Amino acid sequence: MWILGLVWAFAGEASSLTLAAALAEATRDNPEYAAVRLGAERARLALLSSGSQLGPQLSASVLVDQDGTLSWQGGASERLPGGGSLSVSLVKPTPDTGVSPTVTLIQPLLEGTRGLGALRSARLEAADEALAARAALEGLTLSVSASYWSLVAARESRTYADQSVLFAEQQHRATEERLSEGFAGSGDLLQVRRALGVARQAAVIAASEEENAELSFARLLGRDLATRPHLVLVDRPEPPAELPERDQILEAARLANTTWLRASLSRDVAEEAFKQARVAALPSLDASTSWAGAPLASEGGGAQSWALGLSLSAPLVPVSIITELQRARLAWEQAELAWYAAEQDLVLAVEAAVREVRRDRLRLSLASETLAAAEAGLAADQSLLVDGRGSARDVVRSLESLNAAQVDRLRTEIALQSSMLELERIRGSLLGRLGLEPQRGR
Repeated sequence: MWILGLVWAFAGEASSLTLAAALAEATRDNPEYAAVRLGAERARLALLSSGSQLGPQLSASVLVDQDGTLSWQGGASERLPGGGSLSVSLVKPTPDTGVSPTVTLIQPLLEGTRGLGALRSARLEAADEALAARAALEGLTLSVSASYWSLVAARESRTYADQSVLFAEQQHRATEERLSEGFAGSGDLLQVRRALGVARQAAVIAASEEENAELSFARLLGRDLATRPHLVLVDRPEPPAELPERDQILEAARLANTTWLRASLSRDVAEEAFKQARVAALPSLDASTSWAGAPLASEGGGAQSWALGLSLSAPLVPVSIITELQRARLAWEQAELAWYAAEQDLVLAVEAAVREVRRDRLRLSLASETLAAAEAGLAADQSLLVDGRGSARDVVRSLESLNAAQVDRLRTEIALQSSMLELERIRGSLLGRLGLEPQRGR
């Protein structure tokens, strides 16, 4: 078995990893999370694009007619936050006239908030994509952590399995010697041989499970599996010293739980859509004002002009408008119900997470007691064997029980570690506890 271990160890480049380093590497290189980051970046750029539409726009035009007369016009316009527009221009209609300034202002009276609707929608979409990226990072963190500890457990299981093989081989040689000296029977030798065969099979299975665990972990990190990377893990599970308080966790989760925040945001999105549909259902009533000054280079002032106006328009049969308004209202009501369901699910999730942590904490205590009993049992059987009152079969069985107890305690420690991470995720403090932040772009 040690030959297989060396082959696997030198098949790829070995690197030591703490859990924190593994999480940082996965955050940077995991392809699925990189795709989510790109989605968040797209939403951010869409928000910037929506905001830039309110900025000033420059325009210029030149016209030459059939007589060769040149005229030009230039100016700037800007969309106002209330949905209106303001434009300022300079016009030179003919070569004989001066440059005339004009100012035009148009403002919707009944639909004044329509201009901000797209910007608010873009902000909500960007916020939702940011929460989606955070949720993806939380999921990646849990997956990497679980895979890290699974590899730790697989390595330990293989170590215990190899130790069992060595011990069974020693007992097999010792039993053969005792049989030749007349201190053991053929039945003892058969039992030891059976135990040796079982131990070797367990070692083969453990080696295969370790290899699978290592490849799965490397895949999460974004490593190239063709290079068959060999990863040396440094950390060991650290059981928490204190049990969480349910009410405190629930209060914190209502402020920071990603799933609950997204449900709240979905409700805000539906509410904004309903507001926009309600504004769109109003008739279009626009006020406009314009002022045209005298040519700037004219002598004696020249004529100025100004104008005020109102325009009203509405569909004769507003069936589609009314239908869209009703659909938007129903979508808002659905979002309200989904938000309430998310609130209830949050309470259930907190209850389950606290219960699992307490369960795993109790399991760890029982596993420690079982391990202590297995160690004492092996010591007793070895002592009896030395005194000639025991059998190698009993020692091998005690060793098997000890190895099983060691693996069970390690897996219980890992289960407690994982349940605590899940609790941190539900509380909304997982990323902050591990010092992680959603990354932008790739």
